[in-house]
Amino acid sequence: MRTNLIILAGIIIAVLALTSMFDGFKPSAPPPQNPAPGFSFTDLEGKNHSLTDFKNKTIILNFWATWCPPCIKEFPVLLQIAEKHKEKILLIALSSDIDDDTIKKFLATQKIKSSANIIIARDAANISGDLFQTFQLPETFVIDQTGQIRAKFSGADWQPSELEAHIQ
Repeated sequence: MRTNLIILAGIIIAVLALTSMFDGFKPSAPPPQNPAPGFSFTDLEGKNHSLTDFKNKTIILNFWATWCPPCIKEFPVLLQIAEKHKEKILLIALSSDIDDDTIKKFLATQKIKSSANIIIARDAANISGDLFQTFQLPETFVIDQTGQIRAKFSGADWQPSELEAHIQ
């Protein structure tokens, strides 16, 4: 019985000591940032772009391909979101197709055009794999106005409201 009381007292003292030690504990630093890697690319119209060209815009960066069924499923949704938030966001769609003509034919068939806030390009420099470690398509990143990655969506099984929540 005496041993049990000593053990119980020891546990109580340890809990009180830990409680007082962590009472008022606050992290000393903000959570780590996740900056988007810098990159450059050439769109289907031959114009060169760099991620740094788009400061003060929220970027939806989508890695896709014309031969990828989930990519084809989600592409119209991304276009609708880009249209809905055209003052606020820029959609950069980088295709893993091997040539520009394949992408252009797909876009023509689907009646999809680039616009002021929609840039479509081929991922000729393997930005998806080398910089974003994307090895399964589609994959979409939300990059805020300061260049920080705020969300990542893998696959096409997400709701537009989930993506829009990160845009707000």
